[in-house]
Amino acid sequence: MSLILRHIAKVLKRSVASKIAAVMLMSLLFPSFVAAQTTKVKGRVTDASTGEGIPFASVFFVGTSIGVSTDMDGYYTLETRDPKATLLRAAMLTYEQKDIPVKIGTFQEVNFSLKPEDNQLQQIVVKPDNRYIRYILKQIEKGKERHNPENRDQYDCEIYNKMELDLTNADERIKSKLLRKNFGFVFNYMDTSVVSGQPYLPIMISETSSHFYRRSNPSATKEIINASKISGINDEATFAQFTGNMHVRTNFYDDFINLFEVMIPSPVAGPNVFYDYYLIDSLNIDGRKTYKLRFHPAKMISAPAFDGEMNVDAEDFAVREIHAKLKKGSNVNWIRDLVLDAEYQRLDNNIWFYKQDKLYADFSITMRDSSKMMSFLGHRQVDYMNPRFDRPMPDSVSKMLVNVAMRPDVLVNDESYWEKVRPYELTEKESNIYKMVDSIKSVPLYKNIYTIVNTIINGYYEGGPYG
Repeated sequence: MSLILRHIAKVLKRSVASKIAAVMLMSLLFPSFVAAQTTKVKGRVTDASTGEGIPFASVFFVGTSIGVSTDMDGYYTLETRDPKATLLRAAMLTYEQKDIPVKIGTFQEVNFSLKPEDNQLQQIVVKPDNRYIRYILKQIEKGKERHNPENRDQYDCEIYNKMELDLTNADERIKSKLLRKNFGFVFNYMDTSVVSGQPYLPIMISETSSHFYRRSNPSATKEIINASKISGINDEATFAQFTGNMHVRTNFYDDFINLFEVMIPSPVAGPNVFYDYYLIDSLNIDGRKTYKLRFHPAKMISAPAFDGEMNVDAEDFAVREIHAKLKKGSNVNWIRDLVLDAEYQRLDNNIWFYKQDKLYADFSITMRDSSKMMSFLGHRQVDYMNPRFDRPMPDSVSKMLVNVAMRPDVLVNDESYWEKVRPYELTEKESNIYKMVDSIKSVPLYKNIYTIVNTIINGYYEGGPYG
């Protein structure tokens, strides 16, 4: 991932303006633009009598399996493409549950104020049994060798990788009355981050279809990029090789996760001094009992650590899903927010393997003028399909001189091809990022818009500085 961001930083110096210009012109060329079909919700669950946040409360969309528990202060975030996610429920033992309708395809802040249940029972004091939590964690630790996909002798799989880059604080870039008068309409097409709640403007999206190979002895990892589709980046052929899976892998079964050159302890690494664990629920997922555990950075730990939750299969003690957010205040280079989501799948042969992982990063890059900063949101989603464990790495692949190779015709813009490759349908917002780039290249007005937007980025134009 660090290679990608370093390359983006270099490319941004010469192409950010064209990206934003493309977005602006898209708003004119496609007035029928529809909001994204991704529903984003964030908020807090509080005690109605005290106003304090309720930790470990369940927040979920009724009629779906999409949900999360609140953190120690009662906060939560949820994001889904499921069209059935129209009713959000908050529930907690000893409180009256509450339902609130939500609107599909928008960002909303939904706060719950739960009333304590009025009953005549005597007070019950529940003390946590840390022995059982420690037992679960030890079983996870014992099963790591068996469940960690990287411990297989060999495997290969198909990979679909989608990345998106968004510009934040776009309203601050358009300060002058002239620019706001002509380009203020772009604010109608901005989206909102579910993590921070800040608005952003999409400026780049890429998709990659590849085949990934891994072998333990002798150790080798190879990836062949079969097709790539990129918008918003001028140097498409160069950038394509950085959008594969090789440089963005995160494996929670490792003791430490290397993110942006910083080693962060994994909450899956058994009982350790970095985290406090809480067993908060027992679920039934795919007919199998599943434990839900929350983890928080332990007190007095100043090193970067995660805050989140994980679902653990109660029979195999393998991780099903994990949601991890970097603790606030962690010093990880230029990262302000970072969220990792990983999902594992149980195959027919009882082998657990990667299913999907996501990364969200809020970061800043210094521009040519060192006093200016550009803030971006990076989204990456990787889907793993059709894994195989019974065939050796082909000689033609193992003898490759590079770890990541691209086929000669790697840039594929045929939409029918991508409809077959994608594991899910793109939202209308994502599709329109492609449309704007295809349309803007043939419009003579582009050069004028490029000049104006370049002024926004650099902070000056020939008539003098603005703002």
